[in-house]
Amino acid sequence: MPEQVTGSTHGKLLSLHGGHSIYGDGSGRLDEFVRAAVKQGMVAFGFSEHMPRPEKYWYPGESPEANSWANFQRYLEEVQQVKAAFRGQLEILLGAELELIPGQEDFVSSFLHEFQLDYAVGSVHFVHDVGFDYSVESYHRALKLCGGQECFALDYLDTLESMMDRIPFQVLGHFDLFKVFHQGAFPLTDRMREKIDGLMARIARKSLLLDINARGLLKPCQEIYPGLEILRIARRHNVAVTLGDDSHAPSEVGQNLDGALQHARSAGYTQISFLRSDGSRDRVMF
Repeated sequence: MPEQVTGSTHGKLLSLHGGHSIYGDGSGRLDEFVRAAVKQGMVAFGFSEHMPRPEKYWYPGESPEANSWANFQRYLEEVQQVKAAFRGQLEILLGAELELIPGQEDFVSSFLHEFQLDYAVGSVHFVHDVGFDYSVESYHRALKLCGGQECFALDYLDTLESMMDRIPFQVLGHFDLFKVFHQGAFPLTDRMREKIDGLMARIARKSLLLDINARGLLKPCQEIYPGLEILRIARRHNVAVTLGDDSHAPSEVGQNLDGALQHARSAGYTQISFLRSDGSRDRVMF
């Protein structure tokens, strides 16, 4: 369907990355997330629970149940129930946050064949098999394996590029998660800028939505993903952007999204895109 432009919606906020609940690494019932989104006048809210991962890639403390397909099936069924209960109040999307783990592409393909989703977020949390965003210790272990922060960031971006080639998704999550535990601004080198510029050109050609993710403000980096310099590169390539609160509890729904909108405005954006359940795209002007 052709993209529609919305200029008269009752709200400007939306999130296509978040709603992490009791079915994953968050807390709260799904209806509680939606009630919070409705209260804030959101036009769209996407649930993007983490896909189950092979046992080798579980974070410490994760249970077999949380990574079971049966658990994801229950999540899927409850999202459908919530969609029906709140029909007409806002766009609710059923999604998953996918993960490229080299050598596990068949696992992702089987998952996507098993579960019918409205959309997917593609994210990178592992570099050289290390879940670097779990803790400061795991972050520094990944840096050491890569030989320093520039090489770590480049390896992360290489993994992100491979993900774009190997698994299908519509929203690219937290583009510069490589800065999550870095204190202060993560310095971009010329090699990194060159890599990022090429990636943004590819993102634009693939018509992916870039996640402006507010959760970085809650992390040690204290910065929205992606940072302003990277977001301005995206704008030069006319990459379409969306918003993500990356909520892990109903109380976090919409958190810092006003700041994310200002971040987008500072990079030269005047509109935010989002998806609808029928596969079409819509936009909110701001």
